[in-house]
Amino acid sequence: MPRELLGRVTSTVRALFLAVDPLGVVVAGAATVALGGDPRPVFLAARLIVVAAAAGGWAAGLRAAAAGDPGRRTRGASHPGR
Repeated sequence: MPRELLGRVTSTVRALFLAVDPLGVVVAGAATVALGGDPRPVFLAARLIVVAAAAGGWAAGLRAAAAGDPGRRTRGASHPGR
């Protein structure tokens, strides 16, 4: 990502997360009520979703690194243009 766009992209992502957060609270509350008021299955489902998303991102990063994708940089890589 070009450095000149980093601030705009970061603020857009932050705004999207803040906008979607209340929706997650409503969905979690509705699911808890639908399951008889016990929040444990909702927390378990949320935990599984987070682990699956993290594993998917990690696997995608490994695939990109194995393919030699020039769009991804690893720690310690040179930074052209600086």
